Amino acid sequence: MTLSSKILDLIPVACFHLDEQGCIDYVNFHTETLCAKKRTELLGFNFWEVFPAWKSSPMFQALEKTSAEQQPITYEFFSDLGSEWIKLTASPEEDGIILVFNPSILTEELDSRSVALKKSEERFRVFVSASSDMVYEMSADWAQLYQLKGKEFLADTEEVTSDWIQQYIPEKEQPRVLLAIKEAIDNKAIFELEHEVLAADGSIGWTCSRAIPILNKQGEIIEWFGTAKDLTAIKEAERKIRYMEICQQQEIVRVTLNAQEEERRRVSESLHNGLGQLLYAVKLSINYLGFNTATDTPEEFNTAKNYTCDLLNEAIKACRTLSHELMPTVLAEFGLKEALSDLCNQMNEEITYKCHVELEEINLDKFMEIAVFRIVQELVFNVIKHAEATLLSVDVVIENDLMVMRVKDNGRGFPIEKVQDSGIGLSSIRVKTALLNGTFQLSSMPGQGSIIEVKIPLNLINDVV
Repeated sequence: MTLSSKILDLIPVACFHLDEQGCIDYVNFHTETLCAKKRTELLGFNFWEVFPAWKSSPMFQALEKTSAEQQPITYEFFSDLGSEWIKLTASPEEDGIILVFNPSILTEELDSRSVALKKSEERFRVFVSASSDMVYEMSADWAQLYQLKGKEFLADTEEVTSDWIQQYIPEKEQPRVLLAIKEAIDNKAIFELEHEVLAADGSIGWTCSRAIPILNKQGEIIEWFGTAKDLTAIKEAERKIRYMEICQQQEIVRVTLNAQEEERRRVSESLHNGLGQLLYAVKLSINYLGFNTATDTPEEFNTAKNYTCDLLNEAIKACRTLSHELMPTVLAEFGLKEALSDLCNQMNEEITYKCHVELEEINLDKFMEIAVFRIVQELVFNVIKHAEATLLSVDVVIENDLMVMRVKDNGRGFPIEKVQDSGIGLSSIRVKTALLNGTFQLSSMPGQGSIIEVKIPLNLINDVV
């Protein structure tokens, strides 16, 4: 043993020498006391493998800086090994680095502070275990992740890592995350961002990450402490809601356009086959009503004239009916009850109808009156057009704070499963009912007629009013 080695064994500090690869090639006698390890358990081993807990602390970054800049540093920390404060002095040399661990001489005040710190650390560990949030610690420049408790959502990290962004952040999110980090560092402000992450199971998740800078006495950032919440379920729910809203909007547009086209087709058909044919017959009849016919065959002239008048009356009636369907003046002038009664009166004479309307106790806004009228109108027209019915019952009443529209016929009926998603009229009614927060119920069987019931809550009607 050399004289220098004997001297180093006598001083009450722990001395290490690490080679260029970080392996321990010398320790003094006091090192065994400080580390509670024999020299045979230290010599020849990598320093960070022997003390893995220290690698996940700022000490690792401090020693790397010493090696890179070839400048000595002093670093103080609280050691769990001896439950004491340690002052570390690291001095670089040509073939490695010398580490001197010097236990601080504690005053009574410093000793009480160390105990308080120890208790604080214990509380922090309990908090990390009990909290559902993920906890992480970053270097001052975010170049290194010291540790991460991922709570089974993210993979845990116990060792210092420099490629954390590749491990935890999807490539497309990295520029946005790095920009937010840079802004937080430049402003020494809290980092907070919602972003995608690579979950422990390999899937893409979402997190809300928030980190606070820890400053020294000079106001410089020495590290960052952060927490993160798993937002994956919330983001997935938001995505589904957005998707449902888009689908609903598309369905509304689809049904609205189809209903408009169907209405235009029906009006065109009524003009061409109804009013158009009547006017064409009037034209032919007028051509027959010449001067010679009036003087030579006055009886035929009078018959033709009366026929022409009948045609004009039919044309006027057809025009009035079409106008009423497009914009019911009775509704605007006399209200919903009279408009619904008038609607029933326009039905084909081959159909026997019963119309029952009880709405005296409630005053509706014009918007709601039009909505209710159109729903009943579409239901009635569907019966006239498709049901081949001889009896029709229309009820519009108030039941249990609901406005109920019920249309019943004795027509041919139909299999419900075949019309659930077909038929412009029914689809349009379903959409209107859904927008009014109501319910649509259909009951029908082939040969046994059908019952369609629409219910709209009165509280919605009152809100609209």
